[in-house]
Amino acid sequence: LLIQMVNLLRDGQPLRMSKRAGTVITMNDLVEAIGVDAARYALARYTTDTNIDIDLIQQRWVEYVVGNHPSIMVAMDWTDFEKDDHTTLCAYMVTTHGRAMPLTWKTVKKSELKTHQTAMEEQMIERLHGWIPQPTGVTLLADRGFGKQELYKLLESYHWDYAIRFRDNILVEHDG
Repeated sequence: LLIQMVNLLRDGQPLRMSKRAGTVITMNDLVEAIGVDAARYALARYTTDTNIDIDLIQQRWVEYVVGNHPSIMVAMDWTDFEKDDHTTLCAYMVTTHGRAMPLTWKTVKKSELKTHQTAMEEQMIERLHGWIPQPTGVTLLADRGFGKQELYKLLESYHWDYAIRFRDNILVEHDG
């Protein structure tokens, strides 16, 4: 076991941690507060099969990766795995040196995706919007499959910019 996610409570209330606000509790802080033996006991008594809140872990990951960048570019795309009937929707933060850092992802059975694809894309954008520290500016980069008016309305309601790539024979018009 290299890492274990735990919930920290003070006076029975969960401690809200934020790197941006400077309210992060480190292992050293925990040891100083309760002592090394108590810290060892508290962490050792939890097994590796303890429930883990994946959404919370992904949220903390997004907050960590985005940090205090004033603006970011997020690429979103589907990747199909034909042999096992799975597809993954992934959102990546595009870095200034040409790399892409995964922010969040969701894998589903491709055969069950047909009527839920747009809803899943919107749900991922909604989650990211809630997780990306404010007032970070966001530009979404995506392919033509994301070219839906519902998606544009959602992005505009969050004040996100977007660049959707289309084939050269498609005309896109926008009022305003």
